[in-house]
Amino acid sequence: MPIPPYHTLSEDERLERVRALARKALAAYGLQDAQLSCLRGGERPLLKVIDASGSRFALRLWPADQATASLDRELHWLTALRRDTGLHIPEPILSTAGEWIGRVAMAGVPGFRSVVLLRWVDGRFFDSQLSLPRMRGVGAFLARLHGHGKVYASAHRQPSLQEGSKPNTPAELPELVAPLEDGSCWKALSNSVRALGERATPQLLAAIARVRTPAGRGMIHGAAHQKHYLFHDVQVGMIGFAACRIGHPLEDLASVCRHLSGREGYTDLREALLEGFSRAGADPTITSVEIEAIAAAQLLGAASAIPMPGTRARQVSALTQHLENTFAAG
Repeated sequence: MPIPPYHTLSEDERLERVRALARKALAAYGLQDAQLSCLRGGERPLLKVIDASGSRFALRLWPADQATASLDRELHWLTALRRDTGLHIPEPILSTAGEWIGRVAMAGVPGFRSVVLLRWVDGRFFDSQLSLPRMRGVGAFLARLHGHGKVYASAHRQPSLQEGSKPNTPAELPELVAPLEDGSCWKALSNSVRALGERATPQLLAAIARVRTPAGRGMIHGAAHQKHYLFHDVQVGMIGFAACRIGHPLEDLASVCRHLSGREGYTDLREALLEGFSRAGADPTITSVEIEAIAAAQLLGAASAIPMPGTRARQVSALTQHLENTFAAG
């Protein structure tokens, strides 16, 4: 009987094939008999692996036949971070052939998939229960991450560190300079948001200019938010390094705050984040105004790139709040 094409299957049927593909991939790590559960489907499946000793791992499958430059960047930096800092982050696992990135394929699943195995990061995620001490811990963690990232970027100047890693991300901040200067970036927004944005334009341009300053740039996480930082006892950890790249620490700090905007106690959480960041020896000149301005700039790019009306409305609402916060923080 012919195998039904992958695109004709239900989501559950696709996940069954993904599990079979993952089982085949685990043979390259000597883990073909490990327990396997699917945490995420779609183009980039994520599976949890538990071996006979109880050790846990995360197995990631890359989209079919897609280039792996961003995977290489991520795995090299994670390995250097583990070696040099001891931060609570994923550890890339080599296959029995000594490779970080494997290749796997099987009948019924289109294309070859790249495979990465990472050691599991213990911890608990918090959202509504984020406290000021936890946010100080996140700030201190990011300070150590960025400190290493700056040194690492200086020692590894390959072009791949500059490349983006995900499709449909918000516009790069430098691309917003011209639309901010001529005011065209506000035209699709309401009169009230446009007036607020035009008033905030000098702060946004100044913050973007700082982000673009070569002396302040290094490797950053690229997607720092409360679904990627977690807590194990008093230890802060972080996962989700797929978007890591050359950037400025302000971009990660703004990303954390952008995903917390609108909640009660937001200003205190932001100040705790910045306090922990500064106390850990990071750049003490970064200000709340700059964080709010970069968060607004990130959302400005996202609002123009996302077509879904409901999503766009939420983005514009958050953009408005960060524009207002730019003035309040000043």
